[in-house]
Amino acid sequence: MVHRTGREWLRIAQETYEVQQLRKEYSKKEKDLLEKLKMLSQNKNSYGDIYMFTVAFRKGSIAYKQIPELKKVDLEPYRNQEVAIWKLTQEEN
Repeated sequence: MVHRTGREWLRIAQETYEVQQLRKEYSKKEKDLLEKLKMLSQNKNSYGDIYMFTVAFRKGSIAYKQIPELKKVDLEPYRNQEVAIWKLTQEEN
C-alpha cells in the first residue's frame, strides 16, 4: 500500500468519505420513507397528484450450490471477468 500525503489526494479522499456518509444517511432515510409510503398505500399500486408508487417483482436468484448435479461440476470456467471494487475507509483516532 502506498502512503499518500499530497493535499489534493487527501482533500478528494475526505470529500469522497463525506459523500459516502451522506449517501448512507439518505439511503436509510429513503428506506424508511418507502416503508411508510408502502404502509399508506396498503401494499397496493397507488398514485396521487403527480406521483405513482408501483411494485414490480423479479425472479429470485438461483441457488446453484443447492443443485446436486452441479456439486461435482467446476463452475470456474463459466465465471465472468473479475470486477475491481474500491473502498474508502476512515481510520479511527
